Amino acid sequence: MNSMLRFEREELCSSKFNGAGPYYHLFTSEDFPLIFTKNEEYAAAISILALCTLASRGIELYAFCLMSNHLHLLLSGDEKSLQDFCALLRKYLSRLFADVNPTLSKQLEEWDIATKEVTTLQQFRNTVTYIHRNPFVLYPDITPFTYPWSSGKAPFSPDTYARHNESAEYSSIRLIRALTKSRQFDNVSKRKMVDGHISIFEFCNYKFVESIFPSAREYYFAHIKKVESLSDFTYQLSEQITRPDRELAEIANELSHKRYNQPLRQITNDQLITIIRFLRDHYSATNKQLHRILGVPMEVIDKMYPLSAPPKQR
Repeated sequence: MNSMLRFEREELCSSKFNGAGPYYHLFTSEDFPLIFTKNEEYAAAISILALCTLASRGIELYAFCLMSNHLHLLLSGDEKSLQDFCALLRKYLSRLFADVNPTLSKQLEEWDIATKEVTTLQQFRNTVTYIHRNPFVLYPDITPFTYPWSSGKAPFSPDTYARHNESAEYSSIRLIRALTKSRQFDNVSKRKMVDGHISIFEFCNYKFVESIFPSAREYYFAHIKKVESLSDFTYQLSEQITRPDRELAEIANELSHKRYNQPLRQITNDQLITIIRFLRDHYSATNKQLHRILGVPMEVIDKMYPLSAPPKQR
């Protein structure tokens, strides 16, 4: 994939994204009481998340983050599968605290898990980024790739995967029963354990996440861009990450030569419109950027994308 031109990699990402779904971002309120106070509780919760994911037919988990009093998940599945998964997760997280904190246990039984559908490739990328950045914006010594209770360390990380492969510890029926106080997961075969919990690579589809970013560089670059409000949950998942003009110009030139065997200045108007749409749909180019990069009059681009045009002065 690295040897491909940028737009070809992007088209592969689109094909992968469109071949699965529907996708949803699940999240809980930050106003909830404190849940996790010990590493052992976080680790147990990750194992419970793993078991619920593995036991839920039709559910595919792509990214997650457990914070001290809330969580974020990105997954796919139909509405019924989603409801069953959430019910299962509430049930066993509640059981985790049944003996040590009955009040919290009761609250978790009715934990409100909000759902937001993720409908575009860029939204999916932004959601992955937002989830992995959650601890990064809160803790000054944490990066999106070092927080131990999220999936941020899995994609494009051969060292992390090597730790998984080298682990000689496996979950057992006895351990799972002790964790969940249930026999419901007896049919889940033994899974590798890392850092005291079921390994991320056993239940989180990190390979899919890798496939919807054009490259490892794009994945890491996205995570140092701000795609959320630092103070609350008012971010827009459809917010687009603006790329520099030079990068967009390189992509436009690559596309022109690859598809039309011509430099940009020699292609037809219809071909130019195709490039405009590609830069808009896949790279979030703004109207002004398209004007600067391609030399197309602003009134033409504003007519194509009127919602992106600046308001007229009265």
